[in-house]
Amino acid sequence: MTTDIWILRALTNLHAGSGDADFGIVDKHVQRDPVTGMPTIFASSIKGALRQVFDLYSKGSTENIFGSDNRGNSNKSLKQGTYTFHNAKLLALPVRSTQNFYYLATCSEILEEMAEDLSRYLGDKADNVCNNLKSLAGAGQNGPVYLGTLVSGLQLEDIRPKAAAWPENLSKNDTTIKMLFGSSGRLAVVPGEKFAELVSALPTVARNHLDNGISTNLWYEEIVPRESRFYVPISRTASIDQIEPGLLKDEIKSIVQIGGNATVGYGQCEWNKLETI
Repeated sequence: MTTDIWILRALTNLHAGSGDADFGIVDKHVQRDPVTGMPTIFASSIKGALRQVFDLYSKGSTENIFGSDNRGNSNKSLKQGTYTFHNAKLLALPVRSTQNFYYLATCSEILEEMAEDLSRYLGDKADNVCNNLKSLAGAGQNGPVYLGTLVSGLQLEDIRPKAAAWPENLSKNDTTIKMLFGSSGRLAVVPGEKFAELVSALPTVARNHLDNGISTNLWYEEIVPRESRFYVPISRTASIDQIEPGLLKDEIKSIVQIGGNATVGYGQCEWNKLETI
């Protein structure tokens, strides 16, 4: 199989719900990796979101990509899709700062895991990107650091990172860095335990249902904040990718809505295929 790696940038707040609820303050939780506890987007949510878009704008290729839809016709012969979808893993999270509004924060463990995933799925084609990721991971192994313009007294939430130079083989204008983390160059690499604290306390928003102007239901739900970054592997048996041309259509413009609350603008995600050259 051939595997492509897609980078997802959340343009708006995202709530891909886990379906879990508890008796605490938060009523609806986001999907999380059962091993690491990091926010994730399950493969079923990725596949469903893409299928919905292709049903609307690229229907001719839907069955080949996603397989048959047997809704309303249980006797229909079913065809398996030629694509395999994987969970989207968190790459970076925006963190409020005392300067420049926010920095994108990640940790060495995430960067090293992504390098391992790229090596597994892409082989030696990803060597350059993997080396870049490992260089960034090394920059943050001795404590929290921030890369980019030198800022006096910078604080990220309760973290006081030290200034660090970009690794010798990298700069904020590197193609890989711009694709993964944007063009601002404001990147922080923090210890894994600190990053775990950040993702354990995601923002929550209050949602309310009104019936004739009267509140009939109030609940709180977690969100993954806008500007968060995920990466998702998508594998295919076909030699030519059909997803990329579909996403590039003028009606889509590489933006796919994921998760709930679509009518209030949640979950708008920009999709870009990772270039490994």
